[in-house]
Amino acid sequence: MPQLCLALLTREQLGMVSEWPTGIAVYYAPGSISSYTGETLSYCFLQHDRRGSLWVLSRDDAAPSPALTQAAVQAIDRERHRLDANLPPTWPQGIHPESRHWARLLFRLHYFEPQQSFVTGLLKAVRQGAPLSPAQREVIEQIYTERGQVAGLRQRQHTQWRLRQLGALELKPADERTVRRFWRWAHQPAGLRDSRLPVITALEAQYYRSRRTRTHEVAEKIWAALASHAGE
Repeated sequence: MPQLCLALLTREQLGMVSEWPTGIAVYYAPGSISSYTGETLSYCFLQHDRRGSLWVLSRDDAAPSPALTQAAVQAIDRERHRLDANLPPTWPQGIHPESRHWARLLFRLHYFEPQQSFVTGLLKAVRQGAPLSPAQREVIEQIYTERGQVAGLRQRQHTQWRLRQLGALELKPADERTVRRFWRWAHQPAGLRDSRLPVITALEAQYYRSRRTRTHEVAEKIWAALASHAGE
């Protein structure tokens, strides 16, 4: 599973101590299933009620105030966008100001093609504070355009997330082979063809119950980790 982006809404912030005595954990996990409506979620609002039950809900069903919801989602998005761009926690420390735009492109490209020697070499140089020549910038722009630019690369990351979620389930042998094959294609420079995406959607529908069980298992792990951390 990709690194989790999570925000916490405390019971003091919520003003709902009796209903949700332990607050709400908000995290980003596309493909999760709502415990209440059964709909597919991207942003999950994890709640632990007075009876000890865990609920994974949408922002509307969780019903915190709009201001709290927006603040939590924005905090998650800031960290998610950093991770999606493959930027280090120290960003932009050490990067030459004139190279930061190009460094962003290099970090994102390196996420998909870590063995690409040109990208790796330039990324090492800019991390050491070196500026880039016009010719180097032109090549970076060309590679980036060929890979679909930001929108195309983000779509590839989202597709990889969906495949990773399916790969965590117990699949039939033929479906498992399909997911593995798609996973390999999704990591090639050209990415997975759009014509293959309906197959992923069909597999998600076929394994709906397994996805729902997986959603609850992930929620239990998150809550256990939070409870353990709170007890330290």
